[in-house]
Amino acid sequence: MWPNVTRFWPSVAVSATLLLAVAPAAHGSFPGRNGFIAYVHTSHVTEGEDGEGPSTSVRSLMVGRMFGSERFTLRSCTTVDEVPEHSDCGGSYDSPAYSPMGDFLLVDAGDRLAMLDSDGSDFRLLPQQTTNDGAPAWGPDGRRFLFTGVAEGATAPDLYVYNLARNRSRRLTTTGGAAPAWSSHNRIAYVTGYASVVGRPPTGRLALINPDGSGRRRLTRKNGLAPNWSPHGTKIAFIRKGKLYLIGANGKGLRRVGGRQFSFEATDVTWSPDGRYLAYHDFEDGITVVDARGRRDYEFELGQYSSGASFDSFAPDWQPLPRPRRR
Repeated sequence: MWPNVTRFWPSVAVSATLLLAVAPAAHGSFPGRNGFIAYVHTSHVTEGEDGEGPSTSVRSLMVGRMFGSERFTLRSCTTVDEVPEHSDCGGSYDSPAYSPMGDFLLVDAGDRLAMLDSDGSDFRLLPQQTTNDGAPAWGPDGRRFLFTGVAEGATAPDLYVYNLARNRSRRLTTTGGAAPAWSSHNRIAYVTGYASVVGRPPTGRLALINPDGSGRRRLTRKNGLAPNWSPHGTKIAFIRKGKLYLIGANGKGLRRVGGRQFSFEATDVTWSPDGRYLAYHDFEDGITVVDARGRRDYEFELGQYSSGASFDSFAPDWQPLPRPRRR
């Protein structure tokens, strides 16, 4: 089932590069059985007691089950003193997003997006649409997806819709947009007014828009980042000041996940296809899974930062598997 992939156990202690100050990715979750969790794993280690030796960094696209320690590497890029070990190493695998049937993955591969089969095979770069394509999120029909793009001469990203059959995209917003998520009910959530200043937490507000550009409206008045739709499109999980929140698609029913039980420093979040769990990245703690009611959490993948060797895992997305047909 998993040809051309590498097995990996998280007990191997290497370390991670610091995350860039970019808008967290977001995706729509689609209903089904819970499959693998895809995520990005980074490690960084510098040799020598005083860090005078060569510096090795590894960035990998990985998958694993919620329960169980075995992990699989789909793609990986190693650099030594910022020089790639292989000429075909792109050096960037970010924001993995599963298709509605769980058979394909989209990833941010630098300035361009890439698509691959869910087992890691058939990796191919997609035609670049803007000066910086990123943050892909599938549409419910499996033939289109959202992404953020920076138009020629612009400084901030907007939302675009890509049609796979035509290998063409169209611009959806002209006043900015980040972290798009496309629901199974064909509605789009995204972050408007996104800003990230060095030394300060990023800010933005949640908004909704239809795939044809109509029906745009504000969803939150206060800060909201990294929206992610529930599998049936009735709720949105998002980040506010590092905490997990849920809100209804109609803008009602706002609540914090877990109340004061958990103290999160979350940067991104995704739903499980069965709607029972949320997987999120917590800075310096890796990826954690919490039940949607906030009663219990599960350690999925650790993170650790130190001067000589660090590692982290982030940007989780949960694979939906088709439910067995009833006979």
